[in-house]
Amino acid sequence: AVLVLDEIGLAEFSPDLPLKVLHYMLVDPPIPIIGVSNWTLDAAKMNRAICLSRPSPSFDSLVVTGKHIIGSKDKHLANYVSTWLTPMATAYYNLLEVGKKKKNMFFGMRDYYSMLK
Repeated sequence: AVLVLDEIGLAEFSPDLPLKVLHYMLVDPPIPIIGVSNWTLDAAKMNRAICLSRPSPSFDSLVVTGKHIIGSKDKHLANYVSTWLTPMATAYYNLLEVGKKKKNMFFGMRDYYSMLK
């Protein structure tokens, strides 16, 4: 059994502080706990875990990732996809750049993956 807490960082913004109940569990957890978040948790929670942080993607990595997600062995379809993939990657990259300036606006790679699917 594993406890997966998706978007755990959103709980940081709750006035009820729901993550306070996890403090005792994180000291000596009875089961493995995985917390997935697009937001940074406070230091009290982070020091009980391993933090994996990924840097923002480059424009080229967005295009390559998109090609692999959509991937097709059909040359005609691959050419069609490439005509709209670059503008989509450009728009998403620009959105990420705006998000860096506005701290309350965050988009992650999961959003990009979903957009392409």
